[in-house]
Amino acid sequence: MPRVRLRPALVPSRLPSIELSAGDTKTLGRAAQADIVVDHPSLSRLHARLHVDADDVLSVDDLESTNGVLVNGVRYPESRLHEGDRVLFGSVEYVVISGAESLADVSFEREVTRVPVTPEAATHVDQLTLRALLDTSRELMACTDLPALLERVLDRLQTILKPDRAAILLVDAVTGALTPRAVRPRGAYTSVSQFASSTVVGEALEARRRHRRPLRRSHGVRQQLRG
Repeated sequence: MPRVRLRPALVPSRLPSIELSAGDTKTLGRAAQADIVVDHPSLSRLHARLHVDADDVLSVDDLESTNGVLVNGVRYPESRLHEGDRVLFGSVEYVVISGAESLADVSFEREVTRVPVTPEAATHVDQLTLRALLDTSRELMACTDLPALLERVLDRLQTILKPDRAAILLVDAVTGALTPRAVRPRGAYTSVSQFASSTVVGEALEARRRHRRPLRRSHGVRQQLRG
């Protein structure tokens, strides 16, 4: 029978437990082809590989991920794991446990995990969102300090969404380069690759360009520029 080798650091959690037997090798990441799929923005498509050898030794390899694999707070390209070790894949944390501490009989591998939102929670979020949009629109109309405005917008988003990391990225109109202008935790990121997958961000920008439509003026409405 498979032994549970890693469990989410926070319990209860909607993250999958990771089960391996001697000789097993499993990949973890956001992509559908990963053996253990976790839909989290801090993970690369194929983030890490876990392996248990014939001597029952568990090891982890970083598959050149953007945000790395940290074992007990130290980043390693590859490392042996021992009971009690805390492993951070991007910002998703697991704890190594013994086989005797089996968490469940059901394996969650290949399930894309997302936290469900109850109707009550959704209503609360909607109210907060509307209030934040209203406050932000008022500030936009009177904006004289863009950096301060971006910081306030991000603070509001943190209150509503409660992500473990967040950033507002601005696009350089000339070069197309992305620059983090407000980040949470404060000062944690100075480049896009430190915050999220550059590939995913690039795909999102390209999708926006493809679907963007030019604004059309209503019939009978004209703007005249006067000197």
